[in-house]
Amino acid sequence: MNGNSTTGLRCLAFVGGLVFLGGTIIQVFGDVIKGAAITEKHLLSAVVIIGAILVGHIAVEAFRVGKYGSMLGFSLIFAACTALVVLMSVGRQGETMAWTQAQVDDAADARAATRASLKEADAMLKSARKALADECKSGKGRNCTGIEATITVYEGSVAGYEAKLEKLGPPKLVAPEEEQFAKLVATFFSVDKDRVKAGTIMAKPFFVSAVCEFGVILCFGFAFRGDKKTIVVIAEKQTIVAKAEPTELSDVSDAELSELGRFFGPDKPNGSNPNKPNRPNKPDGTRRFAKEQVLQSLLTQLALGERFGSQDDMRERFGLPKSTLSNWLNEWQEAGLIPARRQVGRCKALANA
Repeated sequence: MNGNSTTGLRCLAFVGGLVFLGGTIIQVFGDVIKGAAITEKHLLSAVVIIGAILVGHIAVEAFRVGKYGSMLGFSLIFAACTALVVLMSVGRQGETMAWTQAQVDDAADARAATRASLKEADAMLKSARKALADECKSGKGRNCTGIEATITVYEGSVAGYEAKLEKLGPPKLVAPEEEQFAKLVATFFSVDKDRVKAGTIMAKPFFVSAVCEFGVILCFGFAFRGDKKTIVVIAEKQTIVAKAEPTELSDVSDAELSELGRFFGPDKPNGSNPNKPNRPNKPDGTRRFAKEQVLQSLLTQLALGERFGSQDDMRERFGLPKSTLSNWLNEWQEAGLIPARRQVGRCKALANA
């Protein structure tokens, strides 16, 4: 993947992280956006969420460098922070739903009372109109004027009650999304709708918080991840720089690789400096390599496509104690200088991906 593609992906990841961060903010301050006052619980939730996101990033980095104990500890802290955020969100959501339910109940009571009054006013209006028709059917009776005034009053009452009903609107549901989801689940699985609705209401804050937090961690983690260290290999006054993947010398020609192999191969333990005296041989005749020479030889041979099997073979090749070689390999792997050992056939080997 070239640099432009990587930069574009990082920009997209950064935007995605901002989107998920916005979702997290809405999750915490949703009731504030609707007009509620900021309380201590809101601030505590914000602090816990920030801590959860930071700890999540640390857990990911600990996993990358192989610190699995630290990763487990940070993961537990992340889970605890997420659970605390969900608990506080559920509490605030419960308060909001109780207040909403009270409003819905009040509106339902007002709607029922208005309909009863409308029904009564409509009945009285019909009665007055009938009386007017009977009184004035043969002309202008003595009570016609009074009945007409009564009809006008009843007509105004009916119009007022109808306007009030229109203002109250149709009946509203509490948590309509959860209601529809519960209906859908109950239709397909023959379960109790009310229990499904209650469970959905309880689980919704957890899923929203988890999705937003993981989204922030993954997106920002990708956007701001560091490149692997740059390794410089010097051979006969020529510097070859391998960026991003230190053991993949993709910009080096075959001729240059052959030349590197000639200088850093097992028959040239002292690298490219012919004036540097050889290190003394061990009693069994094998050469002892310096730390820098071992690293140079490994990088070159890996670039040439060679695989290194067991550490015993490498120890004999470089004439080093097994413990020393093991420490060096672990140090170079953690620093990103060499790739991790991977499964090749039935055995693990040190080789380029």
